[in-house]
Amino acid sequence: MSNPPTPPKLPLHFFRWFCHPDYQEDIEGDLLERFERRRVRHGLKNARWEFSKDVIRLFRPGIIRSIAINSPLTYQDMFYHNLLLSFRGFKRYKSTFFINLIGLASGLACALLIFLWVNDELSIDKFHSNDKQLYQIMLNAETPSGIRTLEWTPGPLAKTLVEEIPEVMNATAVYPPGSYTAQGILSVNDTRLKAEAKYAGKSYFTIFSYDLIEGDKNEVLQAPNNIVISESLAMKLYNTTANVVGKTIEWDQGEYSDSYLISGIFQEAPANASVHFDVVLNFELLERNRPELAQWSYNDPSTYVVLKEQAQLAPFADKIVDLIKTKDPESRFTLITRKYSDQHLYGNYEEGKVSGGRIVYVRLFGIIAIIILLIACINIMNLDTARDSRRYKE
Repeated sequence: MSNPPTPPKLPLHFFRWFCHPDYQEDIEGDLLERFERRRVRHGLKNARWEFSKDVIRLFRPGIIRSIAINSPLTYQDMFYHNLLLSFRGFKRYKSTFFINLIGLASGLACALLIFLWVNDELSIDKFHSNDKQLYQIMLNAETPSGIRTLEWTPGPLAKTLVEEIPEVMNATAVYPPGSYTAQGILSVNDTRLKAEAKYAGKSYFTIFSYDLIEGDKNEVLQAPNNIVISESLAMKLYNTTANVVGKTIEWDQGEYSDSYLISGIFQEAPANASVHFDVVLNFELLERNRPELAQWSYNDPSTYVVLKEQAQLAPFADKIVDLIKTKDPESRFTLITRKYSDQHLYGNYEEGKVSGGRIVYVRLFGIIAIIILLIACINIMNLDTARDSRRYKE
């Protein structure tokens, strides 16, 4: 007795391999029934051909079994896979790839440079340890054209603030005011160098964080003939910073020309300092040569104060606003207070109040950096969308 005709083995084995076990028995029964009916009606050859086509049509999502993966993908596999896809995309869409690369790289580079500049601007004068309590006292002068704000203050102001205002922990007068310096010549034997100098009160190195390599910050400006020089200046004059303190040096600057005793050596001011100088001399030299500095009606040096930690700025500012008028009733000057580290960014005043400064440019460039990044990202999305639209027909 001969065996009954059967469907083709290869399509049947292929079906059993890919079909989900939950559906396999029912679908296979239907396939065999259809095969038998076609064999009777159209012959064995046609039935086998139609059976193969039915198996191919069934090879689709929803019927295919889930394929188990013996080992999970590693980070290396994922990286290689994404790298391969990127390379294939680059080969297929070279122009789009280069536009994306150049656009994004240029945008990131511009934004990074701007953010570095903004960060540098925001860090100016922030290195002082007393930054939160360090303030500058300034003048509002009444003039026919309006109120004018000046950095020049009376010579006795710093000493008076320490003695009469309990909120003040320390204060110093500095000349020349602001970021200006006095030009002079230092000489040792046959060596002569130009130097930029500041005349400051005894507590200058206590108030400001210019680190001393040699000398005590509380003692370096105690005597009128003391002079503190920078590290680079000491190296140029003596080729060393060791055993320099105690030596005599000549300072040539008009009426202040004399021999001075080196009492300390300070490190160079950091790059984010608004004031750079080579030499610091005692403010008493100015008071000795310029008696008018003792008058409340004469303004020349800058005045800086360190408030006590518990002191509030607003009550302190209100307390000192008319301090000059209590010393000189005919004065038209009033005092205002600003944070020392704000002088670089908020340097413009109108009618006695802050009206801006470099902070305007900092904000403007910050916004520009954000806009550049947004444009670069939008450009990439637009190009990718245009590229993907080519695949809609697929």
